Amino acid sequence: MGKRSRLRSRRKVNGRLIGILVLAGIFLSMGLYFLKASVNGDNDGFLAGELDGGKDATGLLAERGEILDRNFKKLAITLEKVSVYADVRDVDKDEVSEKLAPVLDKSSEDLRHLLDSEQYKVWLAKNISQQKEEKVNKLNLRGVYLHKKMVRYYPQKHSAAHVIGVVGKGLGLAGVEHAYNTLLNKSGATLLDQGAELLPKDEAARNLDQNLVLTIDLKIQKMLDSFVNELGQNHNDIRIGVMLMESRSGKIIGQASYPSFDPNSFHEVGRAEHRNILAEPVRIPPEIRKLLWDVSLLQGSFEKDDLVLPWSVVANRRDIGSQLRMWDNLGLNDPLDTDFINVDGVVPGQGQTLKSDESNVYYDSVAETATPLHLAAAINSLSLGGVRPVPHVIDRIVGKDGQTYKLPPGKTKQAVETQVAAEARNLLAAQVKPGPLASGQLETSFLSYMELPEGRRYFNNKMMFSLIPQEKPELMLFVFTQLPPLTPPSVETKSKFSLSESANKITIPMVAMQKVMSNLSDMMSVEEKSEMNFEMQEKPIEYASETEPEKLELAGTMPDLRGFSLRKSLRLLGELKLEIQINGTGVVVEQEPAAGRLVQANSLCRLLLKPH
Repeated sequence: MGKRSRLRSRRKVNGRLIGILVLAGIFLSMGLYFLKASVNGDNDGFLAGELDGGKDATGLLAERGEILDRNFKKLAITLEKVSVYADVRDVDKDEVSEKLAPVLDKSSEDLRHLLDSEQYKVWLAKNISQQKEEKVNKLNLRGVYLHKKMVRYYPQKHSAAHVIGVVGKGLGLAGVEHAYNTLLNKSGATLLDQGAELLPKDEAARNLDQNLVLTIDLKIQKMLDSFVNELGQNHNDIRIGVMLMESRSGKIIGQASYPSFDPNSFHEVGRAEHRNILAEPVRIPPEIRKLLWDVSLLQGSFEKDDLVLPWSVVANRRDIGSQLRMWDNLGLNDPLDTDFINVDGVVPGQGQTLKSDESNVYYDSVAETATPLHLAAAINSLSLGGVRPVPHVIDRIVGKDGQTYKLPPGKTKQAVETQVAAEARNLLAAQVKPGPLASGQLETSFLSYMELPEGRRYFNNKMMFSLIPQEKPELMLFVFTQLPPLTPPSVETKSKFSLSESANKITIPMVAMQKVMSNLSDMMSVEEKSEMNFEMQEKPIEYASETEPEKLELAGTMPDLRGFSLRKSLRLLGELKLEIQINGTGVVVEQEPAAGRLVQANSLCRLLLKPH
């Protein structure tokens, strides 16, 4: 009986083992089936656009109009992207690889390799042209399909990338594209209620809704791009931000950064490349802190006694409450308030710590850190008599009703009293150096560091403000750079890197472009808007003495410019390297020196223009 019992036990164990193996095989088969189905389902979802934004993203993209510069050059557009895929279960692999290869500019072997994939559906080509799309349709190959989706495209690529921003899944993620999100859902009535101005329908509409027109001038933007690229290529590990702004309106004419990125493939670069250096808090240069402190003393004296005395007289009279109010009015205590920079939580009081003897100087409540953009707006305000316009790039939008609305630039504040600002301008004038076109330039250089887990990381910060012209600024050129802490002198000049000298090379052509509004024809009409004269600082012509004839550097012969536009005249004078003074608008009617005279390099040339 015992033997029989053992036999039965063995049979039971063997039966259970076989049952377990059978069940395991069933579960394994089902798992492989669902895994393959899942992979195929994911592929189907991707082809339908679900993994690349989905139908909702396509709808959101369809709502976004074009983004244009002030001359209606395209900066951002929405296009239809067409790709080719195949269902490998239905295709004749030999036929498809032979007939489709020449259409897609691929070898038949490469297509055959794709078609031999274990997945059910595979991409054969992405983003094909309309011509290739038509050829694929004519072939009418079984199992070969076209996939279409909407994408956001940036024709200018790296140019103004940090200003324009990017779109992901149908929504703007940065720059103007981010600010655009809120404008898309606003009706014309809402825009008017918020201070917008209704304009006649113009070329910006182009029979499309939601077009956005910026204050950016693409031609000037390209000059700034070339400027930062040249600096970047000549200095290792440098970061640069440059901005040209209309002083009184706060309109940004151009803003470039180095290094930049291509927003068409923004997901291929790190987050650091997406950050705008003008929005990152840095230590305020000692010269600027001292200037702000002096102005705060003037403001406190005015609020207390209704008097504006020279800063030296009131140097010891401090009013912390008055200072704090002034920081608020200058925007130095507020987060960034622009339509082209959206950085959550960026406030002036955060950022780097300066390692310098200046860090021990007591400046009452003057902020220690601020973003470069904050500082540019503050200096611009003091140079304008205390008025602080809001820097912005969005000018107008074509609403859903097809009407064009000029958007309000933001509330302009009186940062300091007009009487105080007049004395502040005297303080500022005492610190600036003369530059081209009667500009006043203030350049600073300071060392700062950031506390990182691996230790301190040091930066050599350089900042340059150029008020053009200094007396009554119409433009501000602002440059900020961060270099490695030990930057050797230039090999060519044996001198330290100067922002002012670098910026002077582009100041005259940029101002000339701005003066003629970048898109005027060679002959200017009488109806054109009169503009301010950007005059050079008066410089006497230095003639070489008889004992030193070798120092006389002749630039060439003065051309006859009479009857020419300003743009053409500047082009003809470009190789002579002259200091140019411009008076009036229109075409040249008088010139000094006269045509045919030999001129010395860096000598003064005067042009008188009048409407034709």
